[in-house]
Amino acid sequence: MKPYPQGPDIPDNRRVFNYKLSRARMTIECAFGRLKGRWRFLMKRGDCDTALMPTIVQCACILHNICEQRGELFNDVDPLNANRRRNAFDGNAAARDIRDALCDYLDY
Repeated sequence: MKPYPQGPDIPDNRRVFNYKLSRARMTIECAFGRLKGRWRFLMKRGDCDTALMPTIVQCACILHNICEQRGELFNDVDPLNANRRRNAFDGNAAARDIRDALCDYLDY
């Protein structure tokens, strides 16, 4: 989701929304960084059908949690240096409407 454009006159609710969105994004990126550290195959292009990717990621999450419970070590990938896609929405009207509705619903 694309954050609201920054500026000196941005309303408080949008500024707070951008902050919360940024924190959520960082949490998700850190989680995927830990997954990629344990399951290196997630760092390269998949050679399987894209329809299988949600199942593969779910399996990796389940196995990761089992490994965490057992205290097994792994090579941690720095999520701040990992390749990241920012602003997944292309800025179209539908994406902006969804962002606005979510901001209103959360009432920041």
